[in-house]
Amino acid sequence: MRWSLLSWFKFVGYFLALCIIKILIFAYQDLSGESEVLLDFIFNIKTHPSRFASDRETFPLLSIPCGNLSDYDGLMVVHSSATGFQRRQDYRETYGNHAFTWPRRIKVVFLLGLPKSDTIQDMIMKEHFLFKDTVQGRFVDAYVNLTYKAVMGFRWMSETCYDVKVVLKMDDDVLLDVPRFFEEVWPPPVYLRHVIHCHMWVFAEVQRSGKWSLEHKEHRGKVFPPYCSGFFVIIPFSVTPELYRLARSKPFVWVDDAFIYGIVRDKTELIQITDNDHIAYDPKEYQTCFNTYGARCKFVAKLLEHSKPFIGSLAAFVRKPQNPSD
Repeated sequence: MRWSLLSWFKFVGYFLALCIIKILIFAYQDLSGESEVLLDFIFNIKTHPSRFASDRETFPLLSIPCGNLSDYDGLMVVHSSATGFQRRQDYRETYGNHAFTWPRRIKVVFLLGLPKSDTIQDMIMKEHFLFKDTVQGRFVDAYVNLTYKAVMGFRWMSETCYDVKVVLKMDDDVLLDVPRFFEEVWPPPVYLRHVIHCHMWVFAEVQRSGKWSLEHKEHRGKVFPPYCSGFFVIIPFSVTPELYRLARSKPFVWVDDAFIYGIVRDKTELIQITDNDHIAYDPKEYQTCFNTYGARCKFVAKLLEHSKPFIGSLAAFVRKPQNPSD
């Protein structure tokens, strides 16, 4: 079978992209000193911390067009680890599967950074071209780079998406009852439709030691502005351009939830957050509710319990309506 000219161009393009990625990963792993600085300057790989999550820091290495999502009920943007292949597949088979979310339809996209292994990067490249649902940044996929990942996501949405009904920002360990979410939570009353909904932290102290510690030069205040716990955040699409515009120019704080939904949002003055009592932050809180009220328990989202299987836990959590095509 002969290949068309377009097929040859696609093959050559994919081959060159794969070669470039392998070269960059090799250089990232093995270069140091002035050579690494040169690499960072030429290829824009995140090898050094920056004071800002600027356009240079958040320009995707791999991306997909978002386009018109008028046929979808929502856009699910998932913060995923570079090595989280199985969990991404779990999300595709559930939240990205119309038969599972019926009668709703969700567009699922994964955000990830660079792995430290060229073998893992090869696997990510193959996954990207197979499923076309990943956006990969030029920063190392590490906990301290989550703010880059978050701002990259807002950039991608602001620049490539339109006609989005609602954004569901999620981590990769969240159980969401999609049909009930759209029946009982969204859309909210008109006066709350441009407000971010989440589990909210108020008067959270800035830690100066431990896992969440920040130096005074990173954030001088004693407490953060009210902000969202980022494991599940309901974001009206109308606010994403403004959050991205401010996030790209604010001095960088690596605690991503406090930065995006607290420090940055607080500077907009017009973008507010509200505590949504349908989101269970503590699994024990959900269990108490379920033991008391059964199927009438109000929670539609909760964190996956540690070491529990995702798909089995989600299937047990969701109280699905009957699909007439079954």
